[in-house]
Amino acid sequence: MTRPISAFESTTARSERVGLWFRDQLVPDVDDVQVSTVDRHPAGLRVKLASGEEIHAAAVIVASALTDSHTRPSLWPGSARTALPLRARSRTAPSTTI
Repeated sequence: MTRPISAFESTTARSERVGLWFRDQLVPDVDDVQVSTVDRHPAGLRVKLASGEEIHAAAVIVASALTDSHTRPSLWPGSARTALPLRARSRTAPSTTI
């Protein structure tokens, strides 16, 4: 049986769908906000949101489907500063170790 190429879901779309499913199962209370900058801070990291709000964090996780990117945020040594569209995901529930 031959199926047209349009019948197949792209790897990126499938990965996004699976990622969103896991997020919804493990972290249902997510605030989706635009991140302007992430800078080093004596207590860890300072995350500035597009709204002007600042959040201090011990760690920031960047989960993207980008591959072979030529630029990375300046927090990674030896790389050029870039305007990658980082998005903050914050939880309202206590953290859980998996």
